Amino acid sequence: PDLKAREEILKLHTRNKHLSRDVNLRKLALDTIYFSGAKSENLLNESAMLAAKKSEKEITKEHIDRAYYKVLVGDEKKDRSGISARDRMITAYHEAGHALVTKLVSKENRVTKVSIIPSTKGIGGFSLNIPPDRIYSTKEEIINNIKIALGGRAAEELKFGKDKITTGASSDLEKATELVFSMICIYGMDSSFGLLNYNNTQETSIYENKELIKRAKDILDS
Repeated sequence: PDLKAREEILKLHTRNKHLSRDVNLRKLALDTIYFSGAKSENLLNESAMLAAKKSEKEITKEHIDRAYYKVLVGDEKKDRSGISARDRMITAYHEAGHALVTKLVSKENRVTKVSIIPSTKGIGGFSLNIPPDRIYSTKEEIINNIKIALGGRAAEELKFGKDKITTGASSDLEKATELVFSMICIYGMDSSFGLLNYNNTQETSIYENKELIKRAKDILDS
């Protein structure tokens, strides 16, 4: 749903809920880019449950903020005593790397939260940035998103050295790989492979195409 539709969905799902005056549905609609109708409903239901647990009569912005991050990354782990100072430092530099690269290459994106608190979904920390509400993405924006995804690994390498990089970038590398293959194989944005769409090619897996793998690797390494 676009911005207007998301706002209408939020209004629909708050019809029978008491909202505090500090809740701005227009702003929430801006923050819920890429949320489906079902995800928006889940967000508001989680907010209502958080208010009910505290026996509060209204859903406040604080309830919605907590529910927002719960829907995205899961609950914060309550017991964090087992996390070493070293791991906290690695997470801090990693997530700061994502946030810093976002601010440098995608100035229109809003970095709304950076956290080193692990979640129940297994995430060690996160940097959340919200892009502008657009129908299309440009090649430049896709490349910038690849840079953002690799910002955490880059920060680790700069701070701790090439031999001290960690496994924390696994999901980032997956995202960057998906973006670069989409750019080359689906959107026809790479001059080497031209205006071809490999998305429905059944003859051979794109992962078996050595030239394609080399081109994707060159883009990611550049």
